[in-house]
Amino acid sequence: LAGFVNNPEECMIKSDIVVQPSRFESFGYVPIEAMNLNRPVIVSDVGGLLEIVADMHNGLVFKGECVDCLVNKLKLIIDNSLLRSGLVANAKNTISSKFTDRIMINRLDCLYKELLG
Repeated sequence: LAGFVNNPEECMIKSDIVVQPSRFESFGYVPIEAMNLNRPVIVSDVGGLLEIVADMHNGLVFKGECVDCLVNKLKLIIDNSLLRSGLVANAKNTISSKFTDRIMINRLDCLYKELLG
């Protein structure tokens, strides 16, 4: 629960797990950055976070604002190193197949072209 930090990457590297308990989120740069640093992620089930994290595949998803749900996901990931390593491996595949700089620039370019006609 670091709050605002000047260098989030440094905090993520020092962390065992990255949690993003958002109430709303248009796009989840935090989980993408954490996944790219080989950190397992836990996110709430809101907005753009669900476009990035698939529960029990490349991270864990909990029902937003449900503290017990978050606690259960934390216990699960802490107690199961095999699950944790599998989530990290799948997250790396997600990043390399969907969220590289080149892929995101191409998607944005296509979107602009589509909007402009």
